[in-house]
Amino acid sequence: MKYYFLFLFLLVFGTFSAIHFSSIRQPADAYAPALSPATVDEAIEQATGTASPNAATASSTPISAKSFISETVDVMGNVRVITKKNSSARLPIASITKLMTAIVAVNNYNLAEKITVPQEAANTKGSSRRLLPGQTFFIGDLLYPLLIESDNDAGIALASKMETGRFVELMNQEALKLGLASTHYVNPTGLDPDDGLEPNYSTAEDIAKLAVVIARNYPNILNIMSLKKFNLETAAGTFHHTLETTDKLLREPVPFRILGGKTGETPMAKKNLLLITASPRENSFAVVSVVLGSDDNFGDMKKLLTSSVSK
Repeated sequence: MKYYFLFLFLLVFGTFSAIHFSSIRQPADAYAPALSPATVDEAIEQATGTASPNAATASSTPISAKSFISETVDVMGNVRVITKKNSSARLPIASITKLMTAIVAVNNYNLAEKITVPQEAANTKGSSRRLLPGQTFFIGDLLYPLLIESDNDAGIALASKMETGRFVELMNQEALKLGLASTHYVNPTGLDPDDGLEPNYSTAEDIAKLAVVIARNYPNILNIMSLKKFNLETAAGTFHHTLETTDKLLREPVPFRILGGKTGETPMAKKNLLLITASPRENSFAVVSVVLGSDDNFGDMKKLLTSSVSK
């Protein structure tokens, strides 16, 4: 009976998403295939290639991340922590920063307005050299390289439209407004600073809280976070290049259907990952999982999800 309700929930959620995302460009091969196992045990077996482990077995291989959290969120936004470790530790977050960059851009810009990539983007450490100075895009379209391939030039372009310092101020104001008390930004990209300043930092708990805000209030951002590929065009309608996600779990089987994810990696931060997945539990909207300071963010996330689904 509980799987009937799960099926009904996913059907309703899918209809809701289709309505909200209808104004966002979506390629035909946009989403990771949904898993529809008859049981949670089958989901684990699909994800690991082995017989379903119990909770003890799932956690037998240590997670390398310095900090992690996994929690369920119900349709009212209520949170239940499944498992966590050092989840309140302040750590560098690298490109997970770009989630807030996207929120501030959505809140403050007309996404249908045009934006030209500034020379500043090419001169910045970590430039991808894919978005070239002088090229013009719609602001809304720059959210795609920002979140899919984690393009630093897109972050610089979005911030510099109003002035980078002011944009970062708004990022920090938004963090305080959302109750992210242990989060602070010094740039819109997440790159490690060269001047000895602290990098952008947050906690697994704050990032999970931000993920819930995105899932509930920013469906366009969540949609972009779910895409494996996207064909980016200039403002003139000319094909620019095909974006490919940095989140390889979108291409691999995991215990739950992925609703969105964001990677982050720098020398100071090591490897980070946020994943928002559909929950297999009744009366639960999603599972939000975060790993920070990992040696293997994708491997750690698989272990975390497998352990979480077993509890």
